Amino acid sequence: MQWSKINADEVVAFHSPKDTSYTSKMLTGDEMAGCPVLNINEGTLEAHARTGGATHEETEIYYMIDVGEGSAVVLDGEPVSVRNGDIVVIPGGTHHWIDNTQCDKPFKLFTLWDRQEFNITYHRRLAAWGKSMRYVRDEQGEEK
Repeated sequence: MQWSKINADEVVAFHSPKDTSYTSKMLTGDEMAGCPVLNINEGTLEAHARTGGATHEETEIYYMIDVGEGSAVVLDGEPVSVRNGDIVVIPGGTHHWIDNTQCDKPFKLFTLWDRQEFNITYHRRLAAWGKSMRYVRDEQGEEK
């Protein structure tokens, strides 16, 4: 197995057709690494927006990269204010979403999953692109 290096600026953001205010970049996954790895996604939610709510069986972890005052993660209906560097562990069965409606700047976070298949956006990427991630250089017609 060979080591891998990924830079988020070199990965194409996926725009979900269900939530156009949120984009996601798959930074680590089995396809990219060539072996089973922890799944990490970089997500960005526009200012004055919120994501749709979700509940799933698997634990999910949010790590706040760049969020503004008024940003929140809502857990079972309870808003939890967050700031840069915060980590929120979301146990399976918890209904949750990101609320950035009170903030004038985008909300950026890393989402971590044990397995890439647990992340619904992974499956949406596969359906739309035929693979789990795209590199900017590939979109520009350059070779890997």
